Amino acid sequence: MDLLLVDPPRVYWGFGGGLGFFSPPVGLVTLATFLDQNGVNVDVLDCNALGIGWEDLPAEINRRDPRCVGVSSSMTCYVPNSFRCLEIVKQVNPKITTIGGGLQFSLAPEESFRRCDALDIIVRGDGEFTTLELLKQIQQHGDILEEIEGISYRRDGTIIHAPDREPISDLDVLPLPAWRFLPMDAYRLPVVPPDWGNYAIVVTTRGCPYNCTFCSPRVGQRPYRAMSAERVLEMLDVLYYEYSTRVFWFSDLSFNVNSTRTEKILDGILERGWKVRIALDGTRTDLLLRDQHLLPKMKKAGVFLICLGVESYFVSDLKDYKKETTGENAEKAVALIKKHGIHTWSFFMTGHYRHTEADILNLLEYAQRLDPTIAIFTIVTPIPGTHFHNEMSAQGLVIEDDWSRYDMAHPVM
Repeated sequence: MDLLLVDPPRVYWGFGGGLGFFSPPVGLVTLATFLDQNGVNVDVLDCNALGIGWEDLPAEINRRDPRCVGVSSSMTCYVPNSFRCLEIVKQVNPKITTIGGGLQFSLAPEESFRRCDALDIIVRGDGEFTTLELLKQIQQHGDILEEIEGISYRRDGTIIHAPDREPISDLDVLPLPAWRFLPMDAYRLPVVPPDWGNYAIVVTTRGCPYNCTFCSPRVGQRPYRAMSAERVLEMLDVLYYEYSTRVFWFSDLSFNVNSTRTEKILDGILERGWKVRIALDGTRTDLLLRDQHLLPKMKKAGVFLICLGVESYFVSDLKDYKKETTGENAEKAVALIKKHGIHTWSFFMTGHYRHTEADILNLLEYAQRLDPTIAIFTIVTPIPGTHFHNEMSAQGLVIEDDWSRYDMAHPVM
């Protein structure tokens, strides 16, 4: 096997959609599909869905005998799990080339190498074309990597960063995810009643056009790019007809950036006459107000839940975060959504270094005034590599070095 992409064993992320579920590693599947269609012998190993623990992982790697093993870093708190996986890989066979990709590796490659001796190469930014070129180079010329854009690697004790590769501007050129790489029947979402049918996470964009300083994908996946509405509907067709998917969870940073695209997707679903449920995870309050005329169509198409990043109502917080929204916008947006019979899931950030106990209680009171169906309170977390982390570090406020605690549930500054 040329490449084995591994989603290592991990604990549930409590804020991830209903307390107690594992989501399918969509990024790994997207990469695997592209490589597979370009002649690479690749597979995806989702340890969580398959129930493979740390004690079973060495035998699983040995059985598959890959030339290379890749891990992702979509969430900082899981990067130590990726490190542990690569350490096991090297114990099984030191000759296996280990590759890290995804947000945290892209944001902090130097620090990632420092923390993990078992990490050989990092693919920064979009992984598809870079990984394909990298694998061909390894197969044909070994460790001669100097000509490959978009990677960082070790050479004689020195870390070398090749020039950045241009981001993929047109996401429609990428193949649709081949869900056969995953045990699709193994995924469940506790907030969704079982009789609603199979669910799938759908990602239709990369990056975000806004500038929130705390947001790692904003930095690691720039610039903002979106699949066309027609391509999105093609992806939904595959999930609906081939995998009996009846619940679509759109996991985009900002789903509703382009109102014309949003309406085309809704129209396509309505034209198909599907009886489905849709969650929009990642909608901005100001854009929701702009597109309030689409709320009746959202409801009719099956949207049952809209997730909003409210974060705070303090003007100073929102200015620090460069959120470019207001607490008043959030109140109007939540009221409008509820008026149309759609549930709201709102996120709030507590524990800014300026916050007093009274501030946090005031934020709770504000959330009660909004009265969303679900309110999630996370702890302000400066993700390494973001502007917010750089600012907090410069002020000497970051006090936690253990990346596993960067889960938005533990105070790190």
